Amino acid sequence: MSSQELHPLPTQETADLALACLKHLEQEEASLLATREAVRQLRAALLQGGIEALAQVLPLQERAARAAEEQQRKRVQALREWATFLGTSPEHLTLTMLVDQAPNELRERLEESQQRLRALAREVDQLNRENGGMVNYCLSFMQQVLGTNTDVEAVGPRYGPAGAYQKTACGSLLSARG
Repeated sequence: MSSQELHPLPTQETADLALACLKHLEQEEASLLATREAVRQLRAALLQGGIEALAQVLPLQERAARAAEEQQRKRVQALREWATFLGTSPEHLTLTMLVDQAPNELRERLEESQQRLRALAREVDQLNRENGGMVNYCLSFMQQVLGTNTDVEAVGPRYGPAGAYQKTACGSLLSARG
């Protein structure tokens, strides 16, 4: 819990806030479920192999990305409203703080929703990591094949997702001088 002191709210106001939070969490859960499905289908396409399978998944990935962006916008707006209502800043507001402010009859529902969201987020993260591992493996394999076939060392630096230098096993398939 934050060291900031929240303003105590009358019971009806806390109930209204908890209900608004529950509604928002339902939207978050629906968004995460859609994202999970898109990531699962991407995984299936990666395992199937071939450009056709990946091309079929692309529209679903694009829809999921747009929905996630929209949900992020809604989340930021809700945090601003709730933080103002509770007399704190959006940066310090957490779901746990909102749960703590909720009336007892709604607290359990909020906690259950919070647990479901955490579990879904962990699952989506794990699926994304696994998909990234498969893509990285395939890329490394292709770099090794190209390097072996062309007898060319890596030309220029490559950087990974964390921004760290990565050694490559091959260079460009074609080299042009003009």
